Amino acid sequence: MGTALMLPENKLSTIPVVAPFYTPIRQSVFFDFELGGADFQDNSSGLNSVLWKCRYTRDGNIRIYNQNIVHDILNLPDITEIAFSFDINMQPVIAYNLNSTTYIYFFDSLVSEFVTVNLGKLDHPRLTLDYRTSAHVDIADVILAYTKDDILCIRLQRERYKNEYQLGAAPGRLWHFGLMKNSRLGFVFRPE
Repeated sequence: MGTALMLPENKLSTIPVVAPFYTPIRQSVFFDFELGGADFQDNSSGLNSVLWKCRYTRDGNIRIYNQNIVHDILNLPDITEIAFSFDINMQPVIAYNLNSTTYIYFFDSLVSEFVTVNLGKLDHPRLTLDYRTSAHVDIADVILAYTKDDILCIRLQRERYKNEYQLGAAPGRLWHFGLMKNSRLGFVFRPE
């Protein structure tokens, strides 16, 4: 069984620990933030050096950008929600809902190319990288968090997002998920 190292034994802490997030809290299901390096496949400046944004545009592009660089990753009509992160090698990871189905787009090191995997119907997918330093390259994971039947769940990049781990009852709609300034993973919920 896999475990998210930032979530030992795939369990939430019994006492909520509150801290600010490193990124702004999302304001829309079509817009997300993540810290990263200088550009795709360039983690030489560390993975906390540049604030990146991802948005779903009116013309159907999933666009990842910062102050200096713009990348259009996918063009798909009728997406209803997006989330994004970078893996430890600064490859983009994108989750999106389309036609009541959740998909994840990521670089699969087994086949050395980007793949898109159908995950079925998941609610409110959110992504974050748990460890952000080169010292943790062997244990870093992009974690996909979401709700399903009012249960908070996660899947792990190292397992190619195949296995689902239930963390407990979700107290509402999962709105934001990411690394907090106390080096813990945090979840923000809103009423449905």
